[in-house]
Amino acid sequence: MYRFHSCKQTDEMFIEEFETKLRTLYAEAWPHASTQQRESDLKRRFENGLQQVVRQFLRLHAQLDSFQATVTKASQFYNAKEATKPKKAIRIVTGTSHDDSASYRVGNC
Repeated sequence: MYRFHSCKQTDEMFIEEFETKLRTLYAEAWPHASTQQRESDLKRRFENGLQQVVRQFLRLHAQLDSFQATVTKASQFYNAKEATKPKKAIRIVTGTSHDDSASYRVGNC
């Protein structure tokens, strides 16, 4: 029971992994819980165990959703967040010889 209530998503953990871990811990702690109670508890713990930005997003956009719909929205949020991150670019400069005086010319080329 303690492990379920203290479970949080780590930086390396995907949404699906966190969902699976919560479902497993819940099934171990309360194997005979009703479906309605299980869904309510899982959704609450899922939202509380996420990072602050996602938690705020879900509280605005998934208030009335089921646990599975909440997981889907959280996954979509992470995917959108990852897609907007700037990609790191590496430029490889080869050692070619060029006329240094030509690179300092200013004006009409």
